[in-house]
Amino acid sequence: MPKNFIAKWQMLTYPDPQKLNAPTQQLHHAAQLVSMVGNSYLPKQADDSHTNLEWLPDRQALPGNCIEESFRLLLQFPDFQLEWQTKNGDIISKFALTDQTKEAGITWMKLILQEKFKVSQAQLKPIAHFEIPHHPVEDGAPFQLITKQLHQELALYRHNAHYILEHFASQYKHASPVRTWPHHFDIGVYIPVTFDEDQNATKSVGIGLAIPDQDIDEHYFYVNHWSKFGNTNSSNLPHLPSGYWHTKGWTGAVLPISALVKINSAEEQARQTEAFLEAGIAASLILISE
Repeated sequence: MPKNFIAKWQMLTYPDPQKLNAPTQQLHHAAQLVSMVGNSYLPKQADDSHTNLEWLPDRQALPGNCIEESFRLLLQFPDFQLEWQTKNGDIISKFALTDQTKEAGITWMKLILQEKFKVSQAQLKPIAHFEIPHHPVEDGAPFQLITKQLHQELALYRHNAHYILEHFASQYKHASPVRTWPHHFDIGVYIPVTFDEDQNATKSVGIGLAIPDQDIDEHYFYVNHWSKFGNTNSSNLPHLPSGYWHTKGWTGAVLPISALVKINSAEEQARQTEAFLEAGIAASLILISE
């Protein structure tokens, strides 16, 4: 199978990944505005997929799902702005988030919904069925573009993750599309492995790129696994070619971005990530088969 993700991989060079945490938090909160549209205007899905986002490499942006097969909202990373876009990719209106509050963004969203798309703005409601870590923008503080360089680097993270995850998803019949989930803001793929008589997954593997959290203070690639039949044995975890096994709260393979930044070749960064994901998936499949 062609490995086009290697040719598409863009060199990660930023020396201090932890400095990306602050802009990541703001992007996470800004992405809730995009997910709000799908949550308000699309039929509710049991897996919450009506709220998820995809990555558009050419726009360096996260769009939501199309509304009425006609339009969607997206969050563009480097310029830190919201954009209303038609299904064909035409940009109808832009809203720079820097120095603007969340409420100002919602007001602009409602204006375009009503004036350009003739959709009832009254339907647009905040997401209430999950919460994300608090940030001052929730209290009325304005969004800020800290530096365009940091946002550009975060776009590279998503770019690389998109293509390598797409490659792995293509190898599994039941794998989900590559998507960003607004809850944890990770970009990932869900791979059901076994099913019950009702075609509900009973064992699965998840792969992706996660943002910093309470356990790991930088972006990291991960492979985790789940079994309906109980916790898997984590006392004798298989060897990984890079990264390590995380076992606090959840068990999974972790490859921190800082480990990739130390590699001074884009191709080698891609190949090490590939080897990590391959090993993590193989180990997970063994663990859930026991």
